[in-house]
Amino acid sequence: LLVASSAASAQSDVETQAADFLKRFDEEATGRIYNYSLASWAYNTNITKENSQKLVSLVSKAEEGQIWSDFYSKMSEESRKFDTAQIKNTEIKLQLISLQDKGSGALSAEKAQHVRPKVMSEMNTIYSTATVCLLDDPHNCQTLEPGMFARRELIYGSCLRLPGSRRSL
Repeated sequence: LLVASSAASAQSDVETQAADFLKRFDEEATGRIYNYSLASWAYNTNITKENSQKLVSLVSKAEEGQIWSDFYSKMSEESRKFDTAQIKNTEIKLQLISLQDKGSGALSAEKAQHVRPKVMSEMNTIYSTATVCLLDDPHNCQTLEPGMFARRELIYGSCLRLPGSRRSL
């Protein structure tokens, strides 16, 4: 009985520590993303020198992706101290399993510095050069910006309306 009680107490301690760790991770991650989002939003909705400087100051500490990657890598490594086999709470267990998967944080700093800019550049190129053609007029193709966003009725009118639908948007 004493052994069972001791094991349950140890399990409870591990779960409590894991829950505290996950709470700390959530708070830190939320704070980092929130601050970057505010600066990015301010810049993208009001492009001024001041907002540009705020965004640059957040990003220039290191590349934005590298800052997140370093943080996530550190927290992922720290999360490995929790043995998920000892944790019965499914929510805590799944969060730890997810956090223990480093994802792109598994890349070496050198590889990450080479890969990230290339991937981001390719993504920006694809986004800025992509076109969408109307279903009922395949020769009428628009770029995403400003074309499709400036003419949202084209998107709603051609892509979202189901054939035979009488609903107009």
